[in-house]
Amino acid sequence: MVLSITYSDSSISYYDDYFIGINHALISFSSKTDFVADGHFKHRTLKNAVEIYQSKISKKRIQFAKDEFKEMNLFVNLHKDSIWKSDSLKRIFYEMGNKVNEKNLSFVKQHGNEYYSFWLFKTQILSKTFTDEKADINDFKQLLNLLNSCFPVAFRESVEGKKIKQLLKGRIATQKDRSAPDFQTKDIKGNMIRLNDLKGKFVLLDFWATWCGPCMAELPFIQKIRADYPATQLTIVSISADVSYTKFEKVIKENNMNWTHIYGENNIVKEFGIMVYPTILLINKDGVLVFDGRVEEKDKLIRLLKEM
Repeated sequence: MVLSITYSDSSISYYDDYFIGINHALISFSSKTDFVADGHFKHRTLKNAVEIYQSKISKKRIQFAKDEFKEMNLFVNLHKDSIWKSDSLKRIFYEMGNKVNEKNLSFVKQHGNEYYSFWLFKTQILSKTFTDEKADINDFKQLLNLLNSCFPVAFRESVEGKKIKQLLKGRIATQKDRSAPDFQTKDIKGNMIRLNDLKGKFVLLDFWATWCGPCMAELPFIQKIRADYPATQLTIVSISADVSYTKFEKVIKENNMNWTHIYGENNIVKEFGIMVYPTILLINKDGVLVFDGRVEEKDKLIRLLKEM
């Protein structure tokens, strides 16, 4: 089991992840004012638990990629916040991140029987690829092959293993300029929604959640699209990843989100390989995916909407 503990004040979030064994575990923190340092907790007592980054296998992985980590840390310390203000610096930083990811992949291949490697694959390698604008279908196919060949059955057939497999298959299936996978479910009003029944007009799929800050920041953009394009031209379907229906319903009412909403339908998320929120997809009249917000800018979406 992995247990994540976070604490946020007004300026920064602190966190630690722990591996918990099969015996009863105890993680206790003191009330000293300096209980955090460098983004991690201090003054703690652990029993039958280990902080992941302090585990032997994690230290082995860090040593394995020490040159790549050193290069990245020097670069970050030198440029600090300037990285995000310069396209050239960002490009260099992402290239360094790719080198670290390649080392992580090599490490996982060599230590596939360790749960730590499976955790690393899920939390870092997978998320890095899903958020990489340059990642293509072959990258996701390689990850699926790695999942099937590198890890033991116990990992692959676990709940998280099956979810990862579904996400990768969904991401591979939802290629731009190909037919979007059909789905059928009920919206929050009880109406049956089937994607194939919406052929003949454009469909915008909006994957979001109220707990997602960027999703809420993007809401005015979706509202403007609804105002500019009538339902006879464009169907908007928002698919929520919320866990609180009360908050979800409240946000919809407060913001007059007058389009179709789907709640609690994880299968659609998996079928489309959605791992990042918010994600906008646009499907044309023939049911073909013509805009993928995971790898394309909104300017392209606006242009396609104007042309429909």
